[in-house]
Amino acid sequence: MTSSRHGRPASPTQAASAGSADGRRLAWNVHRSGLVGDIAIKQLAVMPFALTPLTFDGDNSNPVWTADGQSILYSANRGDYAAGTWLIRRRADGTGVTDTLARSVGGREIMEVEPTRDTAQFILRLQSGGPTRDLMLQRLGDGTFTPLVADSTFAEVFPALSPDGRWLAYASNETGHFEVYVRPFPDVNARRVQVSQAGGTEPRWAHSGKELFFRNGTGALVAATVVPAATFALGAQTVLFDGGQFYSVGNQEARSYDVAPGDQRFVFMRTVAPVGPSAATLDKLVQVTNWAAEVQRKLAGTALR
Repeated sequence: MTSSRHGRPASPTQAASAGSADGRRLAWNVHRSGLVGDIAIKQLAVMPFALTPLTFDGDNSNPVWTADGQSILYSANRGDYAAGTWLIRRRADGTGVTDTLARSVGGREIMEVEPTRDTAQFILRLQSGGPTRDLMLQRLGDGTFTPLVADSTFAEVFPALSPDGRWLAYASNETGHFEVYVRPFPDVNARRVQVSQAGGTEPRWAHSGKELFFRNGTGALVAATVVPAATFALGAQTVLFDGGQFYSVGNQEARSYDVAPGDQRFVFMRTVAPVGPSAATLDKLVQVTNWAAEVQRKLAGTALR
């Protein structure tokens, strides 16, 4: 719980979010004090908005679900970043003990994790105090980090594996600003396709694998059609809606939205403007629905003109 300058309690702010595969639950990164955070679970069908804490100490961030929906993976620190950060797995219902799957040392932090469907491998984003942010591969039970997309000159962020595990989407600033790219996985050096053309971050795959969503340079949400083929190929790209009304974590921190099952809805956070001299700024959960119908209406209107 945080407080306003006038001593009135305010709801905790949320940063990263991730939806379960069944679309019924959401994992939140809740900031309880400054940049120190916890992981909490929200049952989307239950109102009013209430979070069930999953962690209670240290600094915990960037939750993702395992494919079976039973567990949450997240990064954790116990107050000494020089001692490293941990990749933790815990059951989403809070029962049982936590499993430590990986640990970073040498001042490098585990900031994002993208598991394969069988959770036998993890794509991790490691970062140090400088501008370098790299994507590394680790196999379960192996304590070594293997460079995957790791250019020491640039930052590689937001790893996202396609549902069939064949393609790795990510964002990089190698051109001077962030764009979205796709590489084959696990042979990431075989090819690279640039997806966005005017800025791009936060790639997220449709559950069908037929689209790749991302936020463009203005913050709008874009859907890029993926053409079924032996090699990765793109079709048309459509701007779905302006994302400026929703919270953004920037280029290098965590995901600010997720795609609901069926690929027709999205979960965003929206910052509500404070009211009154002692009001706090709150982050609210927003579910965007029927976007496809809205796009069709706009296209029909354009055709009529």
